Amino acid sequence: MPKISETQLYNMVSRELLHICRDDLKISEECIHICRVESGWSCPGIPDINVCIKGIEFWIECKISNMAGSRNQLKPMQKSWAKHRTLAGGKVFVLRYNSIHDRFTLVNCEVLVTTGSLRNVLEALLFEVSKEEV
Repeated sequence: MPKISETQLYNMVSRELLHICRDDLKISEECIHICRVESGWSCPGIPDINVCIKGIEFWIECKISNMAGSRNQLKPMQKSWAKHRTLAGGKVFVLRYNSIHDRFTLVNCEVLVTTGSLRNVLEALLFEVSKEEV
């Protein structure tokens, strides 16, 4: 897969989340809100995407690796924001995309959740955020 931008990754994630929620889980679209957050206009370290599905809210920080050897690590402010939000009971995930291998990795507070296709990692994410609510 060719290089992609954060905007393209956001579009891929939001489309796939909508598809899974609406078509597979039969959640009505008015119960799904996905918002791209422009960090230049908000507090430092805030993740790229905020999602709320039927009252369950979570955040996704997107990292893209378009070159071999790229580490796409979180910046100190991103780590700090995620730590504080998690300590306050929030849910924060890091979605890493390696365009060279066309592979996604989902991490929750430095713990690997899953790797694989976008659909697989987003399904795992939805399972993670919903298991406490059941």
